[in-house]
Amino acid sequence: MTALPLRAAIPGPTPEGWYYLCREVELRPGQLRTLRLAGEEWVLWRSAAGSLHLQSAWCPHLGAHLGHGGRVEGETVVCPFHGFAFDGQGSCVANGYGTRPPRQAHLPSRPAVALHGLVFGWVGAGEPNWRPDPGEVDGWSPFRIHSWELRGHPQETSENSVDVGHFAHVHGYVQVQTLQAAQAQGPLLSARYSFEKPLPWGRLREEIDIAVWGLGYSRVEVRDHTFGARFRLMVMPTPLEDDRIRLSIGIAVQDPDRASRAPWRFVPRWIARGLVSRIALRFYAADVERDFRIWKNKSWLARPALAEGDGPIGRFRVWARQFYPSSASEPVLP
Repeated sequence: MTALPLRAAIPGPTPEGWYYLCREVELRPGQLRTLRLAGEEWVLWRSAAGSLHLQSAWCPHLGAHLGHGGRVEGETVVCPFHGFAFDGQGSCVANGYGTRPPRQAHLPSRPAVALHGLVFGWVGAGEPNWRPDPGEVDGWSPFRIHSWELRGHPQETSENSVDVGHFAHVHGYVQVQTLQAAQAQGPLLSARYSFEKPLPWGRLREEIDIAVWGLGYSRVEVRDHTFGARFRLMVMPTPLEDDRIRLSIGIAVQDPDRASRAPWRFVPRWIARGLVSRIALRFYAADVERDFRIWKNKSWLARPALAEGDGPIGRFRVWARQFYPSSASEPVLP
């Protein structure tokens, strides 16, 4: 009797890594916003000097929620209940009475960083020893973002980047070729592919370079040979709960070279950037949505029956193990 593959709803607990929180322009100095991250409430705030801070939403004094009435004052966030003030490291530096702040009143904090106009927060034990390389930013438009909330897990959405077999069956790509096999170097997994996609008006021909930094940050550099254009696609699953994510995609457009065949090369830059990024975001969003029916209804198999043509899924899962705490149950190598 053949044993059935081990099944589970998700690969495991929230993996360590950097996860998308918001666009940098959405959080000006002195502003604060509440967010859900890995099953907990957090506040993301920006000091008067512009530094970013990601901290627990619950005041350690008497449990008030800093996101409901809390405010940023200079380089601190102030609780609306009794005026306790916390610095960017979570230390209580003042209270509303003018007396000595209690030493044990410490606000849990996590690192936050802005990369190419997008804000990411760290989920994991201790301080991170790596961060994503954002790539070159000069000559690129700001990112335009679209998000969904759905059942899913960061490992499964990131695994799509090496699941070569689904490119044709889910997304309708043809002539798929691996130009660079998946390579792992610490927290970075990179690969390069080319493909074509039949469209009602012709055929799209593209090459993509994929850089997956952890399981929350995937940057895809797209070279479009049909129009001679370049796009940058971000795929960013942010864990809300164990089995719920906010999946965000971002599109940036490289300023066209006047010698290129891009049809918008003679249009004023500010017009071209907005128009092309809007069209591209709609196109890629529709492509990503093709995966939703699969993600919403699938089980995760610890020992899948892999076949030639799948792509390096087994290699990806070995690489992904590093992002799970050693004390937690890790994905099993098929």
